[in-house]
Amino acid sequence: MGILATALRPQKLSSGYSPLTAWLTGDSWFGHRTAAGRTVSSDNALKVSAVMACVKVLSETLAIMPLKVYRKRPGGGRVEAENLPLFDILNKNPNPWMTSFEWVELVMNHLTTRGNHYSLKVAGEYGSVTWLMPLHPDRVEMKQDRQTKVYFYEVRDSDGQREIYSIDEILHIRGMTAGDGLVGLNPIAYMRETIGLDLGAEEFGASFFGNAGIPKVVLETDQKLNPQDRDQLAKHWDDKYSGRGNANKTAALGMGLKVKVLSIPPEDSQFLETRKATKREIASIYRVPLHMIGDLERSTNNNIEHQSLEFLMYTMLPWIRRVETTLDSSLLPLNGRYFCKFNVEGLLRGDNASRVAWYRGMREMGVLSADEIREHEDMEPIGEEGGGSKRFFNAAYVELSKAGDPDIGKPDVPGSPSPDNRTPDQQNSEAKSKVRLMILSEL
Repeated sequence: MGILATALRPQKLSSGYSPLTAWLTGDSWFGHRTAAGRTVSSDNALKVSAVMACVKVLSETLAIMPLKVYRKRPGGGRVEAENLPLFDILNKNPNPWMTSFEWVELVMNHLTTRGNHYSLKVAGEYGSVTWLMPLHPDRVEMKQDRQTKVYFYEVRDSDGQREIYSIDEILHIRGMTAGDGLVGLNPIAYMRETIGLDLGAEEFGASFFGNAGIPKVVLETDQKLNPQDRDQLAKHWDDKYSGRGNANKTAALGMGLKVKVLSIPPEDSQFLETRKATKREIASIYRVPLHMIGDLERSTNNNIEHQSLEFLMYTMLPWIRRVETTLDSSLLPLNGRYFCKFNVEGLLRGDNASRVAWYRGMREMGVLSADEIREHEDMEPIGEEGGGSKRFFNAAYVELSKAGDPDIGKPDVPGSPSPDNRTPDQQNSEAKSKVRLMILSEL
């Protein structure tokens, strides 16, 4: 990689350059002012609980999946490429100060808050990748030399010093792109009005309850007061009766004073509904089920598991594919023998009934042996002597022309239910297992 990187790195910007990152991502270093009067950036957006919850769910879900490098076997199948240096880099420590979990979590954090992740590929003695050093996305710009048309990255360090790197020296994982697909779009920038509205509602709520939820009051008197007396009277009232610490105190009034309480405007009393609406909109943009960010209003015990499976299929699988294919093309030899893969089986276990039905189906198809099932369940193997490694195949598949045979459909194993006497729970469990099998077939 080192020789190629040196050859591709622009030695000088002969006729200027054109920055791509800023206008393609729609973000800026200082954020954007919204119609709600709040400045929204990728950093302060995390102060919104719904944004923080969605980012945590997506980042931690991807990070808990083991990330490994595999080698394709000539006769089919795969084997872990433990002898490849990149195996330990991705599976254990991408750099000296981070674990694989922390690095993947950071990758997803960058993608969900800025639309792009960049890591510097530190080359070893023979040009292979030794470390992956994450770079702050706000300090990286993708640019193009106007004369040579070569794309490159300009990276600023904390002191403002700039360094130029070629395409080959940077691992660039993009979120959803537009236009020519060079840079990922920043999701925070595209939902900044929603986030700004939530920040405004949160600030109002903090101010409202900071005053113990007491509306503003007007002190009325028939006596003539000069401006100084009015200011002093208002200050005395605020000091003695405003704020949470003074809530429920009894006011002793003199000078013929009367208290007139101003009613709360309807738009102010609805700020909680506003926050609910913004939470749902943010969750829909990230495609995170509401129950996963603490909103159980529309969730039941019957639909949460299906929502979780849909989250894995329609939300996480696209992210998994995006990261895997970028790692393959950027870090691995272009010979097709090696590939990176996240292990999602742990997320597909589900409840006990669904897991049993899934294992039964996998064993009846000859996919898993008893010992392989026990390994998935973190149990000790039965071993060769006990037949734990043997695989079986349920041969009760019948041609359509023989469907009228009265013996068809009888269970092959004593005590196992036939298709005609399955309980509703068994049918539901097997339906869930089919969904899991469908997800595995997509991986």
